Order: sequence, then C-alpha cells, then structure tokens
Amino acid sequence: MPDENSGPVEKDLSSVEIPPSYVIFTINERMQRICIWVNQNFLLPDEMNVSSNSQELHILLNCLRDGTNLLMDFESNGDVKFSTSNMELAGDLIQSLGNFLNLENLQVNIDSYL
Repeated sequence: MPDENSGPVEKDLSSVEIPPSYVIFTINERMQRICIWVNQNFLLPDEMNVSSNSQELHILLNCLRDGTNLLMDFESNGDVKFSTSNMELAGDLIQSLGNFLNLENLQVNIDSYL
C-alpha cells in the first residue's frame, strides 16, 4: 500500500470514465512550468514534480464544482487536451494557464458532446 505522503500515484486510466467533451490547443512550454501552474492552481495532497526529461504529463482530477472527472494531457510536442464535460471549467483553465504563461493569443478547438 502506498504511503499517503509519497506524491502523485500512477493510475491505469482504462478503468476511469473520461469525459467525451474536450478542448485542444498547442503551447510551447517546458513541463516544469506546467507543473508550477498545476501546483499553484489545484488542491493537491503533495506538490507535483516532473523530471527534466519528462516527455508528457497526464493528470486526472475530480472537479469540485460538479463531481465530474477532469483529465489534462500535456504532450511533448506542445499539444494540450483538457477532457471535461464542463466547458465553463475548460474555459477557466485555459484562461488561467494562458495568463500564467503570458500568452496573448491562443487558438483553441472545442469538441463537445453535451
């Protein structure tokens, strides 16, 4: 059994209900900066850290607003995908990340199955 202070736990996502609606966009940023944003904006039991050679980051959270799942995928090529059934939440997350990264413009594609 993992120690509760051991940090994020890897989980098999095949058994998790992934929301069918999502937003996709591309950013050019290091994973370390993404982790800083995650640590500053989400209630986590421990700070999230990634190694300097991390290629991708997948974060599964439970949304306190409505109890649904939120999956955030950050790929090495800069592609980002937020899967959530709450498009208002997706918009808030994009705005928060954009402000943190000082982005002036960001092209976002939405695929909503609501």
